[in-house]
Amino acid sequence: MSQPDEPDGNLRLRPHGKTGGQEFPADLSAEEILHELQVYPIKLEAQNEALRQSQIDLEKSHDRFVDFYEFSPVAYFWP
Repeated sequence: MSQPDEPDGNLRLRPHGKTGGQEFPADLSAEEILHELQVYPIKLEAQNEALRQSQIDLEKSHDRFVDFYEFSPVAYFWP
């Protein structure tokens, strides 16, 4: 795998940060790379929305269990 600063001339576009190691092969045309770069934010927005919904669901579940444990009688916890 070639690094961008290596002198072999085989440059690859790499996403910044930790994104699962996605790389664009050198044989893609400029139009194909442009399309991938335009689609990528849309995919990230969909993933972000799914994560936000999961977080909302987890917060609801957390609140429900906090209420359960905070307002239950002590006898429930003693054998």
